[in-house]
Amino acid sequence: MYFSSPFDVSNFYWKAKDLLDRDPGRFHHFVSSFDVMESFHRVRMFMKADLENIEEILSILEMKDTLSHEPDRESFSKFISEVIEAYTPSFAAAEKDVQLTFSGLFSGDSMHARYCAFVALLFGLNKAFRGGDRWVLNRGEPKVHYSIVSLNYDVVLENALQHIHDSVALPTPVAFHDPKDQNLGEWSVLLAKLHGSVKGTIVPPTWNKKIHSKILPAWRAAFLAVSKANELRFIGYSLPETDSYFRYFLKAAISQSFNLQRVDVLCAGNVQGRYQELFEQNRLRFNSGRTESYLDNLVNRADQQFQMSQELDGSLIEAAHQGIFGG
Repeated sequence: MYFSSPFDVSNFYWKAKDLLDRDPGRFHHFVSSFDVMESFHRVRMFMKADLENIEEILSILEMKDTLSHEPDRESFSKFISEVIEAYTPSFAAAEKDVQLTFSGLFSGDSMHARYCAFVALLFGLNKAFRGGDRWVLNRGEPKVHYSIVSLNYDVVLENALQHIHDSVALPTPVAFHDPKDQNLGEWSVLLAKLHGSVKGTIVPPTWNKKIHSKILPAWRAAFLAVSKANELRFIGYSLPETDSYFRYFLKAAISQSFNLQRVDVLCAGNVQGRYQELFEQNRLRFNSGRTESYLDNLVNRADQQFQMSQELDGSLIEAAHQGIFGG
C-alpha cells in the first residue's frame, strides 16, 4: 500500500508569487489571496506562525469563518486549486518513429512517462503488442495488489491514467476505485484522497478535526486498506507536524491489522526523525531519496525488460522497490 504526496506544498507561496509575476493579467485575482496572507502578518508581532504554510493559513481562515461573517476560506481554496493546476500541465504525447521503450509508449516527457509507467504497472498492464496503428496493453497475472492513499490535492495520478487510455489501446479499460463504492474488485486500485482534490473539495488538516462529510468515504476506504495491508510505503511524504491527526489515523487502522509486516519510507529532507518517533525501528526502513529516483529505478527496469520481451514481469514493482530498499 502506497502513501503518496507528489506536489510539494512547502514552497507553495513562492510558486504562486511566480505565477502572478509571470502573467499578472491571467492571475491578477491572486492579489486578493495574497492580501489575506499579508493581513495575518501582524500575528508575527505576538506569536510564532508559518504564514507561508497554506495549511496553517487555512486553519486560521476556518476559525475566522466559523466565528465571524467574513468567509475567505472558499475563495482561498479556489486560489490553491488554480496554483496546483497551473503546475500540473497536460501530459505530453508519445514520440513517433523512435526506438520504443515501455515508458515511451506513453510520453516523450520523462516525468510524465515515469508516472504513466508506474500507474500502468499498478494495474498490471504489462503485456504489450502492436495492434494496427496503436500499441495494445493487456493485463497480466496479478501477483500483488496495491492501494494508493494521497495526502495532496493534485491529480497527477488521475491524469496519468487518462493519458494511458489516450496513448494505447486497452481491451479492458481500467479506473481507480471510487472510495464511495465499498466493493473493491480484484483488479481495482484504490485511490483515496484524504485532503480532497483540486477537481472537487479541498479539505486540508485544520484545527477542526471532524472529517468533512465529502471526504469521509476516502478516509473509511483508506482505514480499511491499511488494516488489510502487508506493507505500508510512504513515497515523498514528509509527515509534517501539522498532520498530527494522521498519526492517530494510522494508529487506529494499524490496531485492526492482521498481517502488517513492514513500513518503508522514501522522502528527501530532514524527516527521518519524525518517522523514527512514530514507528518501531525493527519495522521501519528509511531511504532519503527522491520520488523521481524511485520512479526512475522502476522505469529503467521496465524499459530493459520491454526491449527483451514485450511482456513484463508481474512483480516488477516489487523488484524495483526492494532494489531501492535493499531487500
